[in-house]
Amino acid sequence: MKIICGAILLLLLSQASGQTGLDTLSIQAKVDSIVQEANRLYNHEKAAWWASDLVRESRKLRRKSGGYIVYATQDTMVVCILSKKKEELLQRYYFPLPLAEGNYTIQDEDLRLSEAEQSLWQAKKSFIEGLQEGAYDFTYSPNYDPNFIVSKAAENFVVYIVMGHSEKTPIPFGNDYYYLIDAEGEVLDQMKFHTRMIPGETTVPGRPDLKVSMLMHSHVKSSPYISATDICTYRLYAPYHPHIDGFSVFSSALGIQFKYELSSNSVQILWD
Repeated sequence: MKIICGAILLLLLSQASGQTGLDTLSIQAKVDSIVQEANRLYNHEKAAWWASDLVRESRKLRRKSGGYIVYATQDTMVVCILSKKKEELLQRYYFPLPLAEGNYTIQDEDLRLSEAEQSLWQAKKSFIEGLQEGAYDFTYSPNYDPNFIVSKAAENFVVYIVMGHSEKTPIPFGNDYYYLIDAEGEVLDQMKFHTRMIPGETTVPGRPDLKVSMLMHSHVKSSPYISATDICTYRLYAPYHPHIDGFSVFSSALGIQFKYELSSNSVQILWD
């Protein structure tokens, strides 16, 4: 776990370094690691989406549920649904990897949170309470909802925040954060990838009959690489827009365009 935590921090520091003079192979190695981190975020959030849909189908769970945690085992994403009042475990959903819609199992008997699950829930809950109290640097735009991707990293926890909304468009790029927190939810380190929301419009404004074929936005010098949150967010909303096979990010710090292609789940480097 310490190796994983260190890899995440190194990845984020490399994204924020703004170094120039790197060759294509060095940049490609960094980008490949970003894609791998994006895969992890996507699996987490997609499993959470599917579990939330299943909860909404049950009147009993809708009434009682008050939160959730998600974590990965070696070959499965696990989603635990917790009650509002006593924070008891109501249900576990198991989504085998690679994820496939409709492929899941449910555990609804002999339910009890493990020590690791309790620790994950407590860290997430305490961190969100700190955000609500204004203890940390965090803002988000109206009409968008923050989604919290929390995972264990050595003795601490990593939190990514990506934006979501109930509509299929626009794709909610931007306003995304990274935090390193301790077991009590206290922030040890943080990073903001974008300075604002960057709605990815999938049709031409005023012309809903005209569809956009490619999305693009730019990154400031403090965030010179395409981000794992960019890729995760795009992949979550891409099924609603099959006419778009990717998006591009222009790095003003590196003079490079990063082009993500959904069909290959890879990033191409295009020098300016």
